[in-house]
Amino acid sequence: MPNAIKKTRFQYYDTLVDVGFYLQLVGTLYGFLLRGIVARYTALETEITTIAVTVFYIGWLILLFTVAARFMRDEYAERLWRQTALNFTYLMIFLPPLLYIASMVFHPAISAYFAAGNEFFRAQPSPGQYPAQWNMYTGVVNVVMFAGLYAPLVFTTIYKFHRWRG
Repeated sequence: MPNAIKKTRFQYYDTLVDVGFYLQLVGTLYGFLLRGIVARYTALETEITTIAVTVFYIGWLILLFTVAARFMRDEYAERLWRQTALNFTYLMIFLPPLLYIASMVFHPAISAYFAAGNEFFRAQPSPGQYPAQWNMYTGVVNVVMFAGLYAPLVFTTIYKFHRWRG
């Protein structure tokens, strides 16, 4: 492969990482922070939400591609990627128990919920027995979906931190 093409491909990697990161970040910020403001002050909540969700998923697809696209990384980016993968693995191992302990210690409502009996692994009741949005907040499937949507963003955040530090 000619050097000009190979060099260009390596140069696009960091640009793709940045574009995917900022697209997913914009979609995430809209969902967590701005949706209520948009609903209160405009009549375009559905349209803006559709755009934000589309932007989020485009960023997600770009980040999935960049995490897996080894052929686009040069030696420096590959070294950063490996360091990021190591840190991400440690984060995925230690963060859930730490969050669980913190939620038990610092949040009495969560502590009371777990003390009363956790519904997390029990069979779900029939649709008429629980609120319509109950599945949105509980269940192993939703945890896996949430982690799958935000894992590329967390991985890329760690990668960008290593790139900034280096």
